Amino acid sequence: MSIDTPQAVNGRDRADVAPAPAADNGHVGLDQLMLAMDVVDTLRHQQDLVDQALAEDSRSAALIERIRGIYANQGIEVPDSVIAEGVEALRRDRFVYQPPASGWSRRLAGIYVERWRWAKRGALTAILATVVWAGIDIPRQLEDRRRVSAQSEQLDTVQTRLARADQALAGLGREQQAVELPGSVRAGGEKLLAQAGQQAGRARDALAQTRSARWPQAGTDAAIFSRDLAAIQMPLAEAEQALEQAAGLLADAGGLGQLAQAFGRVRSALLAANVAPSVRSELDELIGQAGAALQAGDVALARGRIDRLDDIAATLDLSYQLRIVSRPDVQSGVWRHPADNAGARNYYIIVDAIGADGQPLPLPITSEEDQSTRRVSRFGIRVPEQVYQQVRADKLDNGLIDNWRFGEKRRGELEPRYHFNVAGGHITAW
Repeated sequence: MSIDTPQAVNGRDRADVAPAPAADNGHVGLDQLMLAMDVVDTLRHQQDLVDQALAEDSRSAALIERIRGIYANQGIEVPDSVIAEGVEALRRDRFVYQPPASGWSRRLAGIYVERWRWAKRGALTAILATVVWAGIDIPRQLEDRRRVSAQSEQLDTVQTRLARADQALAGLGREQQAVELPGSVRAGGEKLLAQAGQQAGRARDALAQTRSARWPQAGTDAAIFSRDLAAIQMPLAEAEQALEQAAGLLADAGGLGQLAQAFGRVRSALLAANVAPSVRSELDELIGQAGAALQAGDVALARGRIDRLDDIAATLDLSYQLRIVSRPDVQSGVWRHPADNAGARNYYIIVDAIGADGQPLPLPITSEEDQSTRRVSRFGIRVPEQVYQQVRADKLDNGLIDNWRFGEKRRGELEPRYHFNVAGGHITAW
């Protein structure tokens, strides 16, 4: 406050305020207390003077006199005792606010006062914690669910495979009893049945091992699950392999009778055929090999030999001519670089196979370039260069080939008889 302007105290000018007498009970009156507080406030505004007076006790009287003069100029009479009390109060910081000492009560009170601020902070912290937790835990939970789902599917697959293996094993017994073996191939058939029984026993043992192994549980650690799953998959795979082999052996045993019938038909046809002595020697060798394979139960070898006999029988029955293609707009010969020697040339004469009825006759021809077999009536036969040049000159003479008869295949013979030298080998495309 300013020391030059009268101040209002409780709505009245200080000039109207007079010191109140002390109360009868020995305590300071309210007006006198407020006046002392006002004196302290006035002293604070004279800070330089007060600091000097407080430092020098001998000048306290001068300070009191100065304060009395300040109030007198305002028309306020202040007893010396009040001024002295104000000076003493200022000295002791009597009217200065002193915060309470720190402690749990003060801290709790502070928290209570700022409870809304703490609540906002707590809510924000909870939200941040929730976001962080969600960012870490939700992906982990999703990954766990995917892992559990994948493991469950794997276990379901193993269960399905196990059930199928049980059904296949039960079916092997019924199939084995249904196999009928002709007397001509009984030894080979019984051998196949015995081998099928051995494979069935192997499958039975492997399935038992699969069931006795410790089955993993979906949701367990990935490494542990994989280890336990492998422990049941390995014997199960062995059982499935054994069951497949047993089924194949039973199928061979069951088809052995039909294979024996096919062998009997083709053998009879070939024995009755009028063939050259060189062909007869080859036929006798193939027939002996096929019969021995049937008796031993070697179905693959027997089938291969019987198929070869069928091809021979079909070939022996054929008769056709090999004619050089001689039309002006069609190639009669070609040359090619062999795959293993780009500097060399292979020469081919292009021929048509014409049957006894005068029509093109498709034949099974194997190309020496890619080893593929196709049924074609026009193909190339490899010849020496001299033959190629001879045929080329014949066509260049008048655009036609006069000597077009390249060879003929007679009934009862396996190979054609050629009118030109040949080098062996065929092509089906050029």
